[in-house]
Amino acid sequence: MTHLIVSSQVDSVSYFGHRGCRGLYPENTIVGFQKAMALGVDGVEWDVVVNKDKQLVISHDQFFEKEFCLMPDGSEISDEKATNIYQMTQDQIEQYDCGTKVHKRFLEQQKIKETKPLLQTVFDSIDFSKTTILFEIKSDKDLDSTFQPAPAEYVSIILNEVKDFKYKENIIFMSFDSRILEELHQKAPSFRLVYLTESPFRSTSNFIANFSFKPYAIGIFYPMISKANVKTLKKLGIKTFAWTVNDPKVSKKLVGKGVDGIITDYPNLVKCGN
Repeated sequence: MTHLIVSSQVDSVSYFGHRGCRGLYPENTIVGFQKAMALGVDGVEWDVVVNKDKQLVISHDQFFEKEFCLMPDGSEISDEKATNIYQMTQDQIEQYDCGTKVHKRFLEQQKIKETKPLLQTVFDSIDFSKTTILFEIKSDKDLDSTFQPAPAEYVSIILNEVKDFKYKENIIFMSFDSRILEELHQKAPSFRLVYLTESPFRSTSNFIANFSFKPYAIGIFYPMISKANVKTLKKLGIKTFAWTVNDPKVSKKLVGKGVDGIITDYPNLVKCGN
């Protein structure tokens, strides 16, 4: 089994295609992952949720987003929460179109009829032998039992789905939900884990002390990243990943602050422009 080293040198920066290549192709789709990889990213980022049959589905939300998805009959989605993926079979999920509607925030995005694929379909369709996978687990304690399993079951489903994946050592698990990360650490401590946060921390050291383990990295909303935070994390042996960076100038500033990873919707601009 090949073990992928994300940063081969201390000062190197890795670039990851956010939800594949969201600026150019529908998000979280096979074609989007393939495009990002063709542009030379070090890795791709995707999100998973759970369907009715307890299978992992590549999706940013536990429902269908009206901003870029359409109902099976082609009509607009009026109530997102009524399209609960946790209550749908994969056959039902694949009736929705999440690729042809104009995405107002990504007007360059190619219009291709796409839906939310199973994780196993993605594993079977793409060669990830040389690609890091930032595997974000969507989880919110307020959605337990209604839109997602409780953490213990959720993590068991995840580990079962990746156990036979040929390149599982290329996976880096991420989540905003510390419960998921703690459960993963207890059940599979060899995996690298990233805690995602939007808010800046008053004390980086105190923030890290809340965990029973040392995260591989902290993924931070890029405007909140300071050079001091990055420096403190480096001293603790923890990497800093910046999300979601779509301006090459901003990317270069973040590299100057010492970040280890840049997550972007536009690898063609941010990765190729550096």
